Amino acid sequence: MDEIRKKIDKIDLKINELLDERADLVKEIGIMKQQEKEQVFAPHRENEVIESIISKSREGSFPVEAKINVFREIIAASRTLQKELKISFLGPEATFTHLAATKQFSSLCKYSSASSIPQVFREVEKDRADYGVVPIENSTEGIVTHTLDMFFDSDCKICAELLMEISHNLLSTENDISNIKKVYSHPQALAQCEMWLEEN
Repeated sequence: MDEIRKKIDKIDLKINELLDERADLVKEIGIMKQQEKEQVFAPHRENEVIESIISKSREGSFPVEAKINVFREIIAASRTLQKELKISFLGPEATFTHLAATKQFSSLCKYSSASSIPQVFREVEKDRADYGVVPIENSTEGIVTHTLDMFFDSDCKICAELLMEISHNLLSTENDISNIKKVYSHPQALAQCEMWLEEN
């Protein structure tokens, strides 16, 4: 076991060296992006990296999903070497929009919650945020009209899309669900759970 652990330690040191080597190259790209006035966030390039990892990971022992998560963090950390991104999202924290933002940009960015969809757009328009994250569509409730309206009134553009599974939980101290007569929630959550609420 000790011999195998020594081999693992050597591999870990090599991974560490390669991460630093990658970071140096990322910094060089960051300088080029500044000179050419290119955006730090390049979702098409990031998707290419992830897709390449997936295509070359089919036969390996390490779980593919875990590799994707590792590389997402590496990419996010690399982004912050070029610039710390400020992200505005429809808040408060722990909402689905906040979770989508951290999934897209990672925990390494600076986040600020906005109380409305128009406020997210204003934060980006006034350069107080580099990017904004807003809901655009829900499979149950359809298109979020506030967001679409803002795209007509704003110069902001969509630069990336993220699909997320949405699930809600009913919280109560009551042990028997049949004794629950009233549910308090946000109108959007109530609408998304309408069929379940009617059935139960």
